[in-house]
Amino acid sequence: MPRLIGLATCLSLLNGSALMAQDLMLFELGSFGRTVLPQRESLLSDVMLETTVGAYNNEFVSNYGPKSIFARTGRAVGRLDILTNIGHAPCTAFLVEGNLLVTNHHCVPGILDNPRMKERGAESIVAVQFKAGYLRDGIEEGVQSFMVDPKPLESNKALDYSVLRVIGDANAAFGALELSAAVPLDRDPLWVIGHPMGEAQRISREKCQADSPAVSGQRLRHTCDTLPGNSGSPVIDTDRKQVVALHHAGSRAGQVNYAVPMSEILAASEVLKATAPMIDNDNERREAEASRALEAALALGELGARIEGLQKIAKDFAKSRAAVTAERILPTLKASQKNAQIGAEAEQALNAAMSLVDVSTRISALEQVGVDFPNSRQARMAALVLPTLKASQKDDQIGAKAEQALNAAMSLVDVSARVSALEQVGVDFPSSRQAGTAALILPTLKASQENERLAARADQALADAMQRTDVTTQIAALEKVAADFPNAAATAKLAINALKDKPKDIEPELALANARDRCLLQTASPFDPARPAGIPAVAFEDIDTEAALAFCRAPEAQARGSASVSFSLARALEAAGEMGEAHRYYTVAQLLGHVAATTALGRFERDGKTGKTDMNAAIRLFETAADQGDPVAMTLLAAIYEMDGGAVLRDYKSAEAHLLRAADLDHPHAHYALAKAHHKGTLYQKDVLKALDYYRRAAEAGDVRAQYEEAMIYWRGEKGVLKANQKRGLDLLLVAAEQGSQLARHRIGNSYLYGIKDPVSGVEIPADFVAAKRWLAEAADNGFVQAQMQLGKIFSQGSSGVDKDMTEALYWYEMAAKQDFVQALALVARMYEEGTGTEKDPVKAAAYWFRSMELRANLARSRPDDWDRDTARELQRLLRAAGVYNGALDGAIGRGSTDAMITLIKGSSRNITYFKPGIRIERTNFGWDCQC
Repeated sequence: MPRLIGLATCLSLLNGSALMAQDLMLFELGSFGRTVLPQRESLLSDVMLETTVGAYNNEFVSNYGPKSIFARTGRAVGRLDILTNIGHAPCTAFLVEGNLLVTNHHCVPGILDNPRMKERGAESIVAVQFKAGYLRDGIEEGVQSFMVDPKPLESNKALDYSVLRVIGDANAAFGALELSAAVPLDRDPLWVIGHPMGEAQRISREKCQADSPAVSGQRLRHTCDTLPGNSGSPVIDTDRKQVVALHHAGSRAGQVNYAVPMSEILAASEVLKATAPMIDNDNERREAEASRALEAALALGELGARIEGLQKIAKDFAKSRAAVTAERILPTLKASQKNAQIGAEAEQALNAAMSLVDVSTRISALEQVGVDFPNSRQARMAALVLPTLKASQKDDQIGAKAEQALNAAMSLVDVSARVSALEQVGVDFPSSRQAGTAALILPTLKASQENERLAARADQALADAMQRTDVTTQIAALEKVAADFPNAAATAKLAINALKDKPKDIEPELALANARDRCLLQTASPFDPARPAGIPAVAFEDIDTEAALAFCRAPEAQARGSASVSFSLARALEAAGEMGEAHRYYTVAQLLGHVAATTALGRFERDGKTGKTDMNAAIRLFETAADQGDPVAMTLLAAIYEMDGGAVLRDYKSAEAHLLRAADLDHPHAHYALAKAHHKGTLYQKDVLKALDYYRRAAEAGDVRAQYEEAMIYWRGEKGVLKANQKRGLDLLLVAAEQGSQLARHRIGNSYLYGIKDPVSGVEIPADFVAAKRWLAEAADNGFVQAQMQLGKIFSQGSSGVDKDMTEALYWYEMAAKQDFVQALALVARMYEEGTGTEKDPVKAAAYWFRSMELRANLARSRPDDWDRDTARELQRLLRAAGVYNGALDGAIGRGSTDAMITLIKGSSRNITYFKPGIRIERTNFGWDCQC
């Protein structure tokens, strides 16, 4: 509705007359022909009221761009300037085919009948001009003017329309609008395009619709905002993009405006009726009502309600398009309803069968599902499960006996008897899991058996020594025990000290050895050639940094006096992120002759961990360590020569030589690199079978990546060498997953998510989200970002057969965000900002947005929507704390806030790349992540 009171409007209201026609604004004679009209100028100067304009829903069409649907539709709409002998006034008109213009009768020729015009002495229309292409306020570029014959071809005062002829070919330049006899229904969305106040072209679309009731007499009631100058504007149906009415009057009540339905005009017009076919409005209304009813029925979630709704449409709107559609859909829905009932029973039977604990009973119940519900999805699932279950039943029977034998063997107190019983498990149940467990236990048990023998002999020797009556003889016997039995030496020395009546602590050498052993047990590297025998290896990612630093920094460990302790302390410091300290202790270890420390220093130079990258220095250190026999250094050198690291030219011959030396030392990553070289055809001609052999060697030596790569060769197949065998691939993937491969867990999860059908191996596994989630979640819980993001997306979209659950989605997205995955940071920030899946938390939202900018992401700065004020205020607080913002904490993101964001982003030095999803590495890394 108009929120503008123009001068002529004020006069009408002062006179108390009804506001029947959209009021005119009158401009002085000298401004006729201009594109830009003077503002607030009127010849009706006897009443001095200032024109005021409030907020109204009339937007410039140019806001949407020249290619928008609004701009394209509005090309045929222009400003109509009517020059009289006392001044001129603007209306709106639009082009139709034949270079004809449609506008209001009260614009031409009825302007002379306006009481205010007569009062000022208006006697004739001097000229009429049509201005097309006036899109940007105050800018004349692109505007074309056409003279118009002021004598209408046709005019109807009762329906307030005139048809004028343009002098020139305006259609060629600006096209034409189509007219439609369709009558808008209640609440139908509309557009009104025109030139209110003589300004650049505007469109009314917000809250612009047919009122209820839409038609009253010969008038269409609508709620589109209009102003003086909108007279003659087309009222356009947003679906058809056709003119369905001619706007002509405002309402004094301020609630609706009025237009003349085009159906009325076309019925009366001899000139225009040929441009649009007449339609049956009653049938059109019925079809529209039926269409709405069909849309509502199809939107019903419950199948029975949907069927009832469609049956009602077929009855109430017989022979309509919607009724025909409903009748076509109903048989399918009814069949689906029947299938759903059967399916529900089958699903219930399947679930009941699968929930049975006893395997035999479960097998019988699953077989019954196939009998009771043949050809159902549940019967097919039961058929897929049964072979595995029957095989499992047989394996379980054998396994139960093997488990019983293993448990019986482990329960034996006597170590010798236990060893014999475990060996018998391997004989009786070869290839069983229990036999494998027994084989793993036996070496330790036999070693323990030997230790027990030695301990028994040492205890006996101690007892014999202490039974000597003479102190001197006792001391001599105890000294012999200490020499013969190292495991009893500490006890013997304590006894000697007591006998000498000179109590003192354990010898410093023994205390030092114990302290250093405690350090090594926390951090010993699996890739350290100098790792002491009997000290188990600890993977870099498994180091307990708090415990390791406590033991290795203890004064009694004397780290700087031991190469192995200095190296172990350096590993703990590197794992804790203290790179400067780590570098110092690696240097100490190197000076004490520790070869693995030399390799570690090479990594630091290669990756720039304490400063700039120095590839030349890295190569020198790697070569030194390789010459001393470190297979890790050999493998890393090979990677540099193969990948062309920048400091040297690519040298396949040197790369191969280093790799083969490392492989001879059974280094797992050297085997893996050789497998890759054969698989990709880099150092060697591509040979998949040799690659498989090296992958197996690498897997046996402990490289979990190799097991995954071997599985994927079978999974995908190799053209001309191996056919894809997804069953074997899946078996190998399960092994890799159990060994800790996140890639394998993710691949298995996706296999269950989408199902598997492999004609070669005959395996067919239906999609199973429960199984898929188990594997995806296992990968996600172990830091695999791609799995975390995938689970978040599944629950946020409600895909893969699960209900939409934004709380669950937030759980997975936030896991990825906490690993600095930028897209996850932005998603989680929005969810906390908007309260999606959780309560609104501006503090957390701002913190996640801030972190994304620390990682040099522009997602926060370039977001297109408005900020939540509380979140924006918290973000401003963080920007101020970072020293990049000194503005107000007002929650309004303006130029100052965005400049602060730019400063933060540009000032950040963190630049993350991903070698594989979920594995963060430095940009300059070559080869295996760490090998430390």
